[in-house]
Amino acid sequence: MILVEGLTKYYGDFRAINSLSFHADAGEIIGFLGPNGAGKTTTMRILTGYMPPSAGSASVAGFDVFEESLEARRRVAGATWTTWPGCTACAAPGGRIGWTRCWRWST
Repeated sequence: MILVEGLTKYYGDFRAINSLSFHADAGEIIGFLGPNGAGKTTTMRILTGYMPPSAGSASVAGFDVFEESLEARRRVAGATWTTWPGCTACAAPGGRIGWTRCWRWST
């Protein structure tokens, strides 16, 4: 499961993400849709531990992506493939996930 609550990210005065909240249960497919600069990549960078948020919380498989970053990152990986035009998703053995524009969580 992925759980995101109140995720916010500022770059200086620019707000890239504003209080984003969502959850994805095992087997759900989630798509991030939006124009360039909407915060899709920033959200995934936070979820994968590459960048801290300005506010909010996030967990992957029950592991806090900030407090238990290594355990959360162990569950985020994989190779990408195209699932439909303009969308790529990835998964790997062992229930790991990855992303570009769309992604799937599996156990």
